[in-house]
Amino acid sequence: DVCSSDLFPSHDRWWSWTEEAISAWINVPDDTGTYTIFGVGDANAVGYMEFKVAAGKLQFDIYDGGATRVDVISTNRVVPIHMWTHVCLVQDGSRPYLYVNGKLVAMTDTTATELGQWFDDTDGIDGAHIGASDSIAGGAALTNEFKGYISDVKVWSGTATTAALTSELYRDWE
Repeated sequence: DVCSSDLFPSHDRWWSWTEEAISAWINVPDDTGTYTIFGVGDANAVGYMEFKVAAGKLQFDIYDGGATRVDVISTNRVVPIHMWTHVCLVQDGSRPYLYVNGKLVAMTDTTATELGQWFDDTDGIDGAHIGASDSIAGGAALTNEFKGYISDVKVWSGTATTAALTSELYRDWE
């Protein structure tokens, strides 16, 4: 099942932050599929942001205005199958960074038009989804639905520090 939200409170425009992080614990069933961890999009036009696992690699992309603006992917397969793994996407205002189990992974910028882009640069965001992407316009259709398990998805205000990521890894799970 997918958790979706069409509500964006005006008093806290989290999608307009320029420095932010998204983290989650994930457990994927295979290293061949494409599974969105967290996605936002515009149901009326093709404009979206995805944080996902694609063939075992961690990936972040933004598509807006008819073109891919950002596409950053881990160089190697970094997400193991059948194992709980902590993943994090950090945007520091200049570029996105990908972390697995608290460690920065080697990345390739396949599209680096505007690495500083973030949620606020995608016009018309009207949906947020844990476990799916809003990558096609209209009909509230979701794509790249997550297979496996997702836990403790967090959207952080400001850039996540190494200390904060380490704390997430080793916190008490009572």
